[in-house]
Amino acid sequence: MLMAGLILTVTVKVRNVGLASLGADSAVPGLNRNMAYKSNILIPPSNILDSFERCTLSLADKMYSNMEQSCNLESIRDTLLPKLMSGEIRVNKAEKSLEAVACLIKLLT
Repeated sequence: MLMAGLILTVTVKVRNVGLASLGADSAVPGLNRNMAYKSNILIPPSNILDSFERCTLSLADKMYSNMEQSCNLESIRDTLLPKLMSGEIRVNKAEKSLEAVACLIKLLT
């Protein structure tokens, strides 16, 4: 549990440091290594990381669930939309196809 909290904390901290503004190259944006090495990133004690993780774990689970559902919906859309647009199937047949696709997705997950 400690590692996930640490990774999330470091990720948030790095985003807030503004690394994009440290780029020295004008044609090719890049990170000036010396500037990155000079940046201080404090890592909180493990008890704080554990508390943070307990508070955010349900959010991370919900994010994962939402991404999974989004992929499923995208698959269904990509399967049905071309057939609906071409007239190959009508809405009542699409409902039956949707049920079949949903069954397939359940089998695959």
